[in-house]
Formats: sequence, structure tokens, C-alpha cells
Amino acid sequence: MIYPNGDTYKGEWSFNKRHGEGELNLVSKKTLFSGNFRDHWPNGRCKITLPCGSLYDGNVIRGVKEGRGTLINLERQVYEGDFLNEKRHGTGVISVQGSDYRFESEF
Repeated sequence: MIYPNGDTYKGEWSFNKRHGEGELNLVSKKTLFSGNFRDHWPNGRCKITLPCGSLYDGNVIRGVKEGRGTLINLERQVYEGDFLNEKRHGTGVISVQGSDYRFESEF
């Protein structure tokens, strides 16, 4: 599906809604969702490429990072832990790819 604003969706549908495996490219927001969709929204296990270049791999509810996930930014800083309403929440670990640096904390 190609939308009038240039956004695209390639994947499964159910009753005219994005539902199942798919990939949604939001050109206007420079965000790419790939993974599970339910009732038109990214929902469940998804990978998200964010406008800043960061990558998220984890649980999403209605397009929002929620639950367990991993976020990697361009500086190779990795956060592994829980998210609540897009923010780090609960116990998590921050590390830097390719180094021994590891910081565990409550967020």
C-alpha cells in the first residue's frame, strides 16, 4: 500500500487493517517499523529504525515502546531492559558495543 503522503506498508492485512507480519515506512516521520501488526498498529515484537538512526528491537504496543526491548544508538550505546510509554523503566543494563563497560541500574 502506498499512501498519498508517501508512507508505505508491505505486509499482511485482515479486514482492511494492517494485521500480521509487515513493514511500515513512515516517510514523513523518517521511522521504519517491521514486525507484528494488530488492528492497524505495530503491536508485539517489532524492530524500529528511528529518525536519529537509533535501532529498537523489542515489544511495542500500538506503536509505542512498551515492555522488554533493546535500544542501540549511533554511539553504539546499548540499553537492554524494560520500557514504559517510550521511556526506560525498571531494571536495565547500559553497555557499549565492543567494550567491557556495563552499567546496571533502576530507571
